[in-house]
Amino acid sequence: MGKKIIARIFRERDWFEQDGILFLEDRKVSKDWSWMDSSWIIIEGAKNYEYNLSHWIYSAAELKEMLYESGFNSVEIYGSFDGSPYDHNAQRLVAVGNKN
Repeated sequence: MGKKIIARIFRERDWFEQDGILFLEDRKVSKDWSWMDSSWIIIEGAKNYEYNLSHWIYSAAELKEMLYESGFNSVEIYGSFDGSPYDHNAQRLVAVGNKN
């Protein structure tokens, strides 16, 4: 997801249950909204699993600029895998590039 989408729907904590398994997630945004730290706890019966991950968060403009700097000749940005526009209703940040 792009930075603007995450900012629009951001929740510090979330949880859901699926097939009797409980999923808990804690999120923290840092480094001027360019980094996300997430901690997942999965509870399945008496077993608990914890996973930590961190990743960069990019805006469409930042991602597009990086792709051009990496040698792509053209880059198109979409808001979903179906090719819809990247706007305030976008579900995803999808970049399609061409590199000759």
